[in-house]
Amino acid sequence: MTPRELMALPREEKERLYEVLRGVYAELEKQLDQEERPCTSCGACCRFSEAGHRLYVSSLEAAWVLEAHKPRGDLGQDVCPFLTSEHHCGVRERRMVGCRTYYRLHQRDLQLRSEDLCNEATGKIKSLCRERGWDFSYVDWMQCLRDHARSS
Repeated sequence: MTPRELMALPREEKERLYEVLRGVYAELEKQLDQEERPCTSCGACCRFSEAGHRLYVSSLEAAWVLEAHKPRGDLGQDVCPFLTSEHHCGVRERRMVGCRTYYRLHQRDLQLRSEDLCNEATGKIKSLCRERGWDFSYVDWMQCLRDHARSS
């Protein structure tokens, strides 16, 4: 399902899905609280070309963000439109699994644990989608935002 299709679900169904998603995030945060947090709040990870990476998100995560926030700025840029001028996340409470775990990659020795936590949380989201008979979609964040804007 696309983010737009998820956002069109009946309110009660969406709220149940988002509640499960919040639970996945809460569990991930508990696990991350047990780990070193080397984030410097530089915002480089939100400038994808600069960081040398792509951010991938599930449609469910994208829908939850887009349900509450409208992207700002030029979606043709390779910068997350939710990065504030102070280099902070403008959707911090709703940020995706990849955003919650990526900062750990600043230190190579923490990378494997971070990847494990990311894969575990994404697997839970994937299971949630499959339980409902939906194809699991894991897409490039910027392309997802561009597609969403075109379908508006």
